[in-house]
Amino acid sequence: MTASELRDKLARRMERLFALLEGSKRVLFIYSSEESMYREGAREQRRHQYGCLCAIADHIAARYPKLQFGVLNIDCGEVLPENSRIATVYISPSPSAAGGFLEFHQRRLEAKYRRKAIVATRTYLASSA
Repeated sequence: MTASELRDKLARRMERLFALLEGSKRVLFIYSSEESMYREGAREQRRHQYGCLCAIADHIAARYPKLQFGVLNIDCGEVLPENSRIATVYISPSPSAAGGFLEFHQRRLEAKYRRKAIVATRTYLASSA
């Protein structure tokens, strides 16, 4: 793909995103931090990241008042404060053989985490339908 084709593709996607935001459809944004399974620093930043997620949700609500949206936050750590726009589901991480979290990536464990995230998303969608 050439730089021009990539630029055009990105422009089309951004146009579709902003058209969606300015509409009145129901939208579910999904956030998952797979990195928190691997890095202690990411786990320590979880509350800060959640605060940023809340600020983004507040900004979207203020900027796009017709949009009916929610945010599904998939987390594998501590319980976070409740928020009216953000639903958090907790999934257990796939611990290493030594126990606890991993500090390096392993494809088979990434796949397990992603499958759990997909199941959590489907379960949430089925329960909120």
